[in-house]
Amino acid sequence: MRTLIVCATILFAQGTTAQMTCNTADVATCFANIANYPFVIDLVPGTMSSWDGISGAAQFSMVNDKYVTIACNATGVETCTLKGAIGKGVVRIYMDMFGPGGTTTLSRLIIRDGDYGQGGGLAVYFASVNLVMCSFVDNKSSGLGGAIYLTGGGTATLQGCRFEGNTAVEGPDIYNFNRVVISECPTGECPPPMKCLQGSALDNFNYPQASSTMTDPAFSYTCGLEPCTAGRFGQKGGPCTDCSAGKSSKDAGATSKSACEDCPEGKTSEKGAATCDLLSPSPSSSSSSVLPIVGGVAGALALLGAACTII
Repeated sequence: MRTLIVCATILFAQGTTAQMTCNTADVATCFANIANYPFVIDLVPGTMSSWDGISGAAQFSMVNDKYVTIACNATGVETCTLKGAIGKGVVRIYMDMFGPGGTTTLSRLIIRDGDYGQGGGLAVYFASVNLVMCSFVDNKSSGLGGAIYLTGGGTATLQGCRFEGNTAVEGPDIYNFNRVVISECPTGECPPPMKCLQGSALDNFNYPQASSTMTDPAFSYTCGLEPCTAGRFGQKGGPCTDCSAGKSSKDAGATSKSACEDCPEGKTSEKGAATCDLLSPSPSSSSSSVLPIVGGVAGALALLGAACTII
């Protein structure tokens, strides 16, 4: 049996913010029950799916001008996953364009397996959103925006978000009518020794109008252990060891000494080299070339030009 825990209200200098802890599977119910003022929902790791009795075009619809922060309270390998279904998107944010305005924040959530005509993973209408360290995985759209679809004004700010396996007719990762700012992970979000790693370029579509702007090029990001650079080997996160002189390793991410290969004949390298270079001739091997002088002194003058005279 699921347990819903409602925490005490927390007061801040700038106003009143309420906070509750909620099972991931119950996030739609938690959202429906909160009031229309700043709210933080901390999710207990788990999965929300179509088997949780959710009906409608999206698994989780955020409407009625409730501007909240929903964050996963997970550590290690635990995750908060919002999972779609065939013919259903995962999250829809729909606010009143003439309403009071505000920003919705989603943090450290995995949004996956959505399947809808516009915004398989996330569809945003007339709203501004902050997406922090969220993952969009295997979402699809039969039209626009496999992972994310944005329209109606507002700004979407993405920090350290990962995109993988999303598909659509246009904008497999993001289809944008609004303003989108995409950047790497916020400081401190990746626990040491992990670092924010830049992944592949996003496949986005920015609608060609003056009010639609988007970071370009934009990339997927994730926290991970940094691999050894080319010319070195070792486990991700280090320490890394240089290949010996006379060897090279052209690819980053080598984990064993066997990746360091001998330079071919006629080439060599210094320690930690990614490539081998041609051997430089040694000074002892070079010699002065003496040209035979044909024609005695006159021939020599002909070779040296008019700079010399016979005395």
